[in-house]
Parts: sequence; C-alpha cells; structure tokens
Amino acid sequence: MKLVAIVGADGTGKSTQAQRLARRLTELGRDAACVRPVFLLFDPWKIRGGRGTTRAMSPRLRRVGNGSARRRGGSLAASAAGYAYALATYLYMRAHYRGVEFLVCDRYFYQYFFDVSGMGARGIAKSFPRPSVVFWLDGDLGIVRERSDTPPTTPAEEKYFEDAFAFYRDLAPSLGFVRIDASRPVEAAAEEILRILLERVGA
Repeated sequence: MKLVAIVGADGTGKSTQAQRLARRLTELGRDAACVRPVFLLFDPWKIRGGRGTTRAMSPRLRRVGNGSARRRGGSLAASAAGYAYALATYLYMRAHYRGVEFLVCDRYFYQYFFDVSGMGARGIAKSFPRPSVVFWLDGDLGIVRERSDTPPTTPAEEKYFEDAFAFYRDLAPSLGFVRIDASRPVEAAAEEILRILLERVGA
C-alpha cells in the first residue's frame, strides 16, 4: 500500500486535493481510497472530560477560543497521549486498508501533533512513521482568507495560522515534503500532484 498524505495549514485546500487525487487514481484504474486519519477511530478532541467545546471539525475555534495559548505549549502527558492515539490509528489504517493500492490521507497526523503540542511537535512529527509521499500545500493568510469557510478574524487566529505555516515550513526539508503552491488554480495543483505521484511510484 502506498500511503499518500496531503498536508498543510487549515484553509489551503487539503480536502479538495485529497478527494480529487483519490478520484483521479480510481479513474485511471488504480485501487484508491481517501481517509481523514485523525478521525478514523474516534474524535480525539471529544476526550476532554467535559471541558470546553467538542466540535470535531473546527480545531481553530477550539485552540484559539478556548485557552489555546496555554495548551499549545503542550504538556508531556498530552503529547504522549496524542502520539499513542496517532500511532494506534496509523497501525489500524495500515491493517484495515492493506489491500488498497493508494490510501490518500486528507491531512496526516502532523497537524494533530501541532494542535496538541504547538511548535514543540516538530520532534514528535519527525519521529512518527512517514507516508510514502507527502504533498504539502504551502499557502499564506491571503489564501486562507480567500478560500476558507472560517477565515481568521482576530489577531490570535492570525497568529495560529502563521505558526502553522512556520511549523510546516520547518518540517518540510527534513521530512521530504513535496511542495505544492496552494495559490495555484485547483485543477492545476491537482494535475501536478497526480503527475508527481505517478512519477514517484514508477507508474
């Protein structure tokens, strides 16, 4: 199984590109599926002991609106629990989808580590099992404001996005991310991702 991850800060088009890639691979006769890894087993953000919001699909609102500045420093316990959950999910994903040729991940675990541990997640991310190929949608606040359904509206939210951009830019060289300019037209970026993937796997 080839594990293909589409990563990047919120609002850069990950879901769109992941779904397009899985669809195009299927059209080419390849066995492909698309998943959101962090939510495969359950929603980890709801394991909160009743504290704070539990909206699974709005991580920015959780972080920025509910004490994120303190949490993003990341306690050792939270980081360890997050890593254990991610590893269990990764192993499940490998076993459950072992017959699939291409498993396209709409996001991977890097954003989850960042959400739990902030910039301290860099070491965690570098130690985690890597996908076969990682496509990184590199963007900026302008792209997020243009494309996101929930663009940043406060300085704290803007700071979160800037930190996320910096997090991915720091990880990219050491983890071998394939950079895709998120400002490109959606179809052009999709074709670039497909072309590079097929070149990488020798198809």
